[in-house]
Amino acid sequence: DSERRSVLVSTHMLDDVERIADRVAVMIRGQIIVDTTIDDFRGRVSAWSVDIPTSSRVADGIPGVISIRSLAGRTLVTVADFDEETRAALERVSQDVPQQVEVTFEDAVISYLSRSSVESAYTTAAGA
Repeated sequence: DSERRSVLVSTHMLDDVERIADRVAVMIRGQIIVDTTIDDFRGRVSAWSVDIPTSSRVADGIPGVISIRSLAGRTLVTVADFDEETRAALERVSQDVPQQVEVTFEDAVISYLSRSSVESAYTTAAGA
């Protein structure tokens, strides 16, 4: 008979968090903005390799963009809550077919926290 317990761990060692935790919460300026399972968090952040210049403002129209950076001569666009609208926008701005890139839990957290704003497409009304 197992009891539910909570342990608060504050760390930058994300591989340890992924190994021992069932859930993860992200707190910014004292406000919990994400509270979900690790698999859900990782699954809701995706990265896409596309053929557009990183300096291009064309990527501004892609829903859920978390970050845009150059990677091996292409542009890596990381988004939250990828859907068909996001897919269509990526296909519209890319000069070739967008290619999905694996996102680790650490990649997802770092990309998510690199956002400049606390408001997020990732946070839902339930905080998950």
